[in-house]
Amino acid sequence: MAAPGSKVSSRRRSRSAGVMVALPEAGAPAWDGSAWLRDLVAAADGPYAGWILDRPADCVAETFEDRTPGSAVEAFREALAEFLDLFVEPGIDMMQDGDPALLVRLGALLARLSALPADPRHDAMRTWILQVREDWYAIAG
Repeated sequence: MAAPGSKVSSRRRSRSAGVMVALPEAGAPAWDGSAWLRDLVAAADGPYAGWILDRPADCVAETFEDRTPGSAVEAFREALAEFLDLFVEPGIDMMQDGDPALLVRLGALLARLSALPADPRHDAMRTWILQVREDWYAIAG
């Protein structure tokens, strides 16, 4: 959760530790750390300096709601990591250019999700992937 109006300039994820870290762009509005969420730790002592999300796959939800109890399966953790990796360079440029290789990767992620057991987190990610395909490639459903 970034300060209102700020953008994330850097996002790092540790595959082994299952942690995602984001840092705001230079000059982003300050944040006093007053909004705290479960599993979200502001890396700040005073002004906003970034955030750390522990076990991001466990926190996936389609809407602001209580998260699904229990840990996400490892195959979902891996699929989410791959999905998030698409939203940094060069993935963003590839989407903007309508690159078919990235579309194939999205299709492969959908297939992997279909093979997983029923879980609301999987449904949420499936919705996100379908939205990306529609927004960037004009492919509905």
